[in-house]
Amino acid sequence: MKIEIIDIDKIKPDPSQPRVNAKKNTNKLANTYVTQGIIKPIEVDENNMIVTGERRYWAAKRKGMTQLPCIRKIGLTKADRLERQLIENIQSEPLTDIETADAVKKYIALKELTQKEAERMLGIPRRTIRRLLSLSNAPAEIRGMVATRELSPSIASEIVARNNGNPIKAIREARRIAKSRHKTHDFHKLTNTKCCQ
Repeated sequence: MKIEIIDIDKIKPDPSQPRVNAKKNTNKLANTYVTQGIIKPIEVDENNMIVTGERRYWAAKRKGMTQLPCIRKIGLTKADRLERQLIENIQSEPLTDIETADAVKKYIALKELTQKEAERMLGIPRRTIRRLLSLSNAPAEIRGMVATRELSPSIASEIVARNNGNPIKAIREARRIAKSRHKTHDFHKLTNTKCCQ
Protein backbone atom coordinates (compact mmCIF):
# COMPACT_ATOMS: atom_id res chain seq x y z
CA MET A 1 0.00 0.00 0.00
CA LYS A 2 1.81 3.09 -1.29
CA ILE A 3 1.21 6.45 0.39
CA GLU A 4 1.48 9.54 -1.81
CA ILE A 5 1.86 13.10 -0.53
CA ILE A 6 -0.47 15.33 -2.56
CA ASP A 7 -0.92 19.11 -2.51
CA ILE A 8 -4.20 19.84 -0.77
CA ASP A 9 -5.23 22.28 -3.53
CA LYS A 10 -5.17 19.41 -6.03
CA ILE A 11 -7.59 17.30 -3.96
CA LYS A 12 -11.33 17.58 -4.63
CA PRO A 13 -14.27 16.58 -2.38
CA ASP A 14 -16.81 14.14 -3.81
CA PRO A 15 -20.13 16.03 -4.27
CA SER A 16 -22.11 12.77 -4.21
CA GLN A 17 -20.71 11.35 -0.95
CA PRO A 18 -23.36 10.46 1.68
CA ARG A 19 -22.24 12.87 4.41
CA VAL A 20 -23.95 16.08 3.33
CA ASN A 21 -22.24 18.31 5.91
CA ALA A 22 -18.73 16.81 6.02
CA LYS A 23 -17.33 20.31 6.60
CA LYS A 24 -19.15 20.71 9.94
CA ASN A 25 -17.87 19.73 13.38
CA THR A 26 -14.22 19.30 12.35
CA ASN A 27 -12.71 21.56 15.05
CA LYS A 28 -11.85 18.70 17.41
CA LEU A 29 -10.36 16.68 14.57
CA ALA A 30 -8.39 19.67 13.30
CA ASN A 31 -6.95 20.31 16.76
CA THR A 32 -5.50 16.78 16.93
CA TYR A 33 -3.45 17.50 13.81
CA VAL A 34 -1.36 20.06 15.75
CA THR A 35 0.06 17.37 18.04
CA GLN A 36 -0.59 14.11 16.19
CA GLY A 37 -0.63 14.94 12.49
CA ILE A 38 -2.86 12.89 10.18
CA ILE A 39 -2.55 9.30 11.35
CA LYS A 40 -4.83 7.80 8.72
CA PRO A 41 -4.30 8.81 5.04
CA ILE A 42 -7.30 9.78 2.97
CA GLU A 43 -8.24 7.78 -0.13
CA VAL A 44 -8.41 9.46 -3.54
CA ASP A 45 -9.20 8.18 -7.01
CA GLU A 46 -7.15 8.63 -10.18
CA ASN A 47 -8.48 12.22 -10.51
CA ASN A 48 -7.61 13.18 -6.91
CA MET A 49 -11.28 13.13 -5.91
CA ILE A 50 -11.77 12.02 -2.32
CA VAL A 51 -13.10 8.50 -1.84
CA THR A 52 -12.88 8.39 1.96
CA GLY A 53 -11.59 10.87 4.51
CA GLU A 54 -13.41 14.07 3.56
CA ARG A 55 -13.69 15.18 7.21
CA ARG A 56 -9.92 14.77 7.52
CA TYR A 57 -9.53 16.88 4.37
CA TRP A 58 -11.68 19.74 5.75
CA ALA A 59 -9.97 19.56 9.14
CA ALA A 60 -6.55 19.80 7.44
CA LYS A 61 -7.70 22.82 5.42
CA ARG A 62 -8.99 24.42 8.62
CA LYS A 63 -5.48 24.09 10.10
CA GLY A 64 -3.83 25.51 6.98
CA MET A 65 -2.08 22.29 5.97
CA THR A 66 -0.76 22.32 2.40
CA GLN A 67 -0.26 18.59 1.75
CA LEU A 68 -2.04 15.38 2.69
CA PRO A 69 -0.96 11.73 2.81
CA CYS A 70 -3.16 9.82 0.37
CA ILE A 71 -3.74 6.28 -0.84
CA ARG A 72 -4.79 6.10 -4.48
CA LYS A 73 -7.68 3.83 -5.45
CA ILE A 74 -7.86 3.13 -9.18
CA GLY A 75 -10.86 1.96 -11.19
CA LEU A 76 -13.58 2.28 -8.56
CA THR A 77 -17.17 2.13 -9.78
CA LYS A 78 -19.80 4.46 -8.28
CA ALA A 79 -21.02 1.54 -6.18
CA ASP A 80 -17.48 0.70 -4.99
CA ARG A 81 -16.93 4.33 -3.99
CA LEU A 82 -20.24 4.51 -2.11
CA GLU A 83 -19.54 1.19 -0.37
CA ARG A 84 -16.21 2.50 0.98
CA GLN A 85 -17.82 5.79 2.05
CA LEU A 86 -20.69 4.02 3.83
CA ILE A 87 -18.40 1.68 5.75
CA GLU A 88 -16.04 4.53 6.66
CA ASN A 89 -18.90 6.67 7.97
CA ILE A 90 -20.59 3.82 9.82
CA GLN A 91 -17.29 3.09 11.58
CA SER A 92 -16.58 6.74 12.47
CA GLU A 93 -18.80 9.69 13.43
CA PRO A 94 -22.21 8.50 12.29
CA LEU A 95 -24.19 9.96 9.44
CA THR A 96 -27.60 11.38 10.25
CA ASP A 97 -30.41 8.84 9.98
CA ILE A 98 -31.66 10.42 6.76
CA GLU A 99 -28.16 10.49 5.21
CA THR A 100 -27.61 6.83 6.12
CA ALA A 101 -31.04 5.80 4.81
CA ASP A 102 -30.55 7.53 1.44
CA ALA A 103 -27.00 6.22 1.03
CA VAL A 104 -27.98 2.61 1.83
CA LYS A 105 -30.88 2.78 -0.64
CA LYS A 106 -28.58 4.19 -3.35
CA TYR A 107 -25.89 1.59 -2.61
CA ILE A 108 -28.37 -1.32 -2.88
CA ALA A 109 -29.67 0.07 -6.18
CA LEU A 110 -26.19 0.63 -7.65
CA LYS A 111 -25.00 -2.85 -6.65
CA GLU A 112 -28.39 -4.47 -7.44
CA LEU A 113 -28.30 -6.24 -4.07
CA THR A 114 -30.92 -8.05 -2.05
CA GLN A 115 -31.34 -6.96 1.56
CA LYS A 116 -29.58 -10.16 2.63
CA GLU A 117 -26.58 -9.34 0.42
CA ALA A 118 -26.49 -5.75 1.71
CA GLU A 119 -26.51 -7.07 5.28
CA ARG A 120 -23.41 -9.15 4.53
CA MET A 121 -21.57 -6.41 2.60
CA LEU A 122 -22.21 -3.55 5.05
CA GLY A 123 -22.41 -5.45 8.33
CA ILE A 124 -25.83 -3.95 9.13
CA PRO A 125 -28.64 -6.20 10.48
CA ARG A 126 -31.40 -6.82 7.94
CA ARG A 127 -34.09 -5.31 10.21
CA THR A 128 -32.02 -2.10 10.27
CA ILE A 129 -31.73 -2.15 6.48
CA ARG A 130 -35.53 -2.54 6.19
CA ARG A 131 -36.00 0.40 8.58
CA LEU A 132 -33.54 2.55 6.63
CA LEU A 133 -35.22 1.77 3.31
CA SER A 134 -38.62 2.70 4.77
CA LEU A 135 -37.14 5.92 6.08
CA SER A 136 -35.57 6.72 2.71
CA ASN A 137 -38.96 6.22 1.02
CA ALA A 138 -40.76 8.46 3.52
CA PRO A 139 -42.53 11.60 2.26
CA ALA A 140 -40.53 14.81 2.61
CA GLU A 141 -42.62 16.06 5.53
CA ILE A 142 -41.94 12.91 7.56
CA ARG A 143 -38.22 13.07 6.71
CA GLY A 144 -38.29 16.65 7.98
CA MET A 145 -39.89 15.51 11.25
CA VAL A 146 -37.06 13.01 11.72
CA ALA A 147 -34.44 15.68 10.98
CA THR A 148 -35.97 18.01 13.60
CA ARG A 149 -36.46 15.12 16.08
CA GLU A 150 -40.23 15.47 16.16
CA LEU A 151 -40.30 11.77 15.27
CA SER A 152 -37.75 9.07 15.96
CA PRO A 153 -36.39 7.24 12.88
CA SER A 154 -37.90 3.95 14.05
CA ILE A 155 -41.40 5.42 14.50
CA ALA A 156 -41.16 7.20 11.14
CA SER A 157 -40.15 4.01 9.34
CA GLU A 158 -43.00 2.08 11.03
CA ILE A 159 -45.50 4.71 9.89
CA VAL A 160 -44.23 4.49 6.30
CA ALA A 161 -44.31 0.68 6.34
CA ARG A 162 -47.85 0.62 7.79
CA ASN A 163 -49.12 3.08 5.17
CA ASN A 164 -47.16 1.65 2.25
CA GLY A 165 -48.18 3.34 -0.97
CA ASN A 166 -50.33 5.97 0.74
CA PRO A 167 -48.20 9.03 1.60
CA ILE A 168 -51.23 11.12 2.62
CA LYS A 169 -52.25 8.61 5.30
CA ALA A 170 -48.62 8.31 6.43
CA ILE A 171 -48.26 12.09 6.82
CA ARG A 172 -51.59 12.31 8.68
CA GLU A 173 -50.50 9.60 11.12
CA ALA A 174 -47.04 11.18 11.56
CA ARG A 175 -48.59 14.56 12.37
CA ARG A 176 -50.94 12.97 14.91
CA ILE A 177 -48.12 11.09 16.66
CA ALA A 178 -45.81 14.12 16.65
CA LYS A 179 -48.57 16.28 18.11
CA SER A 180 -49.33 13.76 20.88
CA ARG A 181 -45.62 13.54 21.72
CA HIS A 182 -45.48 17.33 22.06
CA LYS A 183 -48.45 17.30 24.43
CA THR A 184 -46.89 14.55 26.55
CA HIS A 185 -43.56 16.39 26.64
CA ASP A 186 -45.26 19.67 27.66
CA PHE A 187 -47.28 17.86 30.36
CA HIS A 188 -44.14 16.26 31.86
CA LYS A 189 -42.31 19.57 31.70
CA LEU A 190 -45.16 21.32 33.49
CA THR A 191 -45.58 18.68 36.24
CA ASN A 192 -41.82 18.43 36.81
CA THR A 193 -41.62 22.21 37.18
CA LYS A 194 -44.45 22.25 39.72
CA CYS A 195 -42.88 19.39 41.69
CA CYS A 196 -39.59 21.20 41.99
CA GLN A 197 -41.01 24.55 43.11
